[in-house]
Amino acid sequence: MSPMISVSSKKKIETINLEKDLKSEKEKLLKIRNYIEKNFEYVGKNFGKEVRDIYYDKKRKRTIYGPATEDERRELAEEGIDLISVPWVSKEN
Repeated sequence: MSPMISVSSKKKIETINLEKDLKSEKEKLLKIRNYIEKNFEYVGKNFGKEVRDIYYDKKRKRTIYGPATEDERRELAEEGIDLISVPWVSKEN
């Protein structure tokens, strides 16, 4: 028979508060994701090329989003192109 282990009420409260905080943060990230999806153009894996086209051709103002590797982000930063990385949380779960 295994020993009975009791979790202190303080630990339970801390866990409950942490779960609430995590849920709140996920809701905020989902709002950001929804805003981006509604207001920006998804360019897919062509993100690096598209962002350079926009940056160097000042006449073509567009708001875009898409995935970029760490190497692509570093190269763009070296060219003076600022990016914002957003944690892309799943809409499910």
